[in-house]
Amino acid sequence: MSIVKENIEVSIDMPSKNHSKLQGRITTLLNIGYEQVYDVFTELSIQMNDKNYEPDIAIYPISEENWRHDEITVKSAPITIIEILSPTQGVQELIDKFEEYFNAGVKSCWLVIPNLEIVEVFTGNTLQKQTFTQGNIIDNSSNISLSFDKIFRRKAKIF
Repeated sequence: MSIVKENIEVSIDMPSKNHSKLQGRITTLLNIGYEQVYDVFTELSIQMNDKNYEPDIAIYPISEENWRHDEITVKSAPITIIEILSPTQGVQELIDKFEEYFNAGVKSCWLVIPNLEIVEVFTGNTLQKQTFTQGNIIDNSSNISLSFDKIFRRKAKIF
């Protein structure tokens, strides 16, 4: 659930242990595989279309660091946003956010559903999606590919 006050959305969703674990793993995999291409942020305050958001993970083209001047709220849309469904959220709530993200210029949105071990990658304003339950998660909008097994730490099965 979110509270909107003065055009600022404040999320009161309670991330769980699994939510936090997956957020850390995905961020680590992105930083390892794409550190020369993208900057990866967690819980970044972003203003898009005069509304503030705080997605679980936001991916931007790499930019030069400016340690002397920080930004409290970033005013540009990321290339990709990743949202991890928490136990207190509904899927429709995140799909509605995805529509807002796409209208603001985001190219792709990932929906990670921990308890079902599913990752859905949405692209475009029509919310076209690909569903992943194994193999590599491929996002053609950002040219990102991550191992599903590494995200969920699946062990190789021996038959």
